[in-house]
Amino acid sequence: MPTFVRRIAFVFGVLVGSVALALIFAPEFMASVWPWPIKPLSSRALGSLFLAAATVQFAAAVERRWSAMRIAVQSAILWLSMLLVSTVRAFDQFDTSRPGMWMFLAFLGIEWSLATGSYMWLESKRKRAESVIGSAR
Repeated sequence: MPTFVRRIAFVFGVLVGSVALALIFAPEFMASVWPWPIKPLSSRALGSLFLAAATVQFAAAVERRWSAMRIAVQSAILWLSMLLVSTVRAFDQFDTSRPGMWMFLAFLGIEWSLATGSYMWLESKRKRAESVIGSAR
């Protein structure tokens, strides 16, 4: 995996990990800024999900082999896609007056776009390399 892709994964890992830790250790604060109403237990549960996502991003930041990250990136794209669909479906339940709402949407859209774009680009590189190797045999 190219260095710049791994650096972006690291930055997103830090951001998602920071939100995860805030959800876990400062649930009252996060409830005041989160896009929809959450209680402390919900905040901690969300935090654990975000921590799992951050872990995958940190793994992508240190892993140099695309073959080792393909399945993890596919599952991340699926997870992010489901979040986007759920957000659209339940948009009326979001509190649009909270700044966290717009940051959540922007971050979700950017992360989905980067994950999907990276996957498509790295898969096309992998397929080209396989065709070159196959034609050399």
